[in-house]
Amino acid sequence: MRTVFADTVYWVALLMGNDPWAQMAQGVTQTLGEVHLVTTEEILSEFLAAISRAGRTARKIAAERVLDLLHDGLEFYMRRLASISTDRWAGLTSRRCPDRAAPTALCLSPAVTDIQF
Repeated sequence: MRTVFADTVYWVALLMGNDPWAQMAQGVTQTLGEVHLVTTEEILSEFLAAISRAGRTARKIAAERVLDLLHDGLEFYMRRLASISTDRWAGLTSRRCPDRAAPTALCLSPAVTDIQF
């Protein structure tokens, strides 16, 4: 699957139909088909700031979209973490999180090693 970087303009244009870039963003989305979108927390923060003046409904939709993206990103990270041998993680070990966390969550804690940083 192709990886594509999504900037603030893309997220705003998809949400706001009256945005000057809305038609372009929708066209690009359809043209690219199924891709793995990559973005950053800073871009998501800019997206929320840009939508902040668009009204309550737009803010709610934007916040839900960001939460979904962050959740998907964390799930992807946890799958990658689970697929990497713990031998390759010098200084970290995984363990089950306390009951307050999701039942499938892993927590990282410093491992005791001979190397002192």
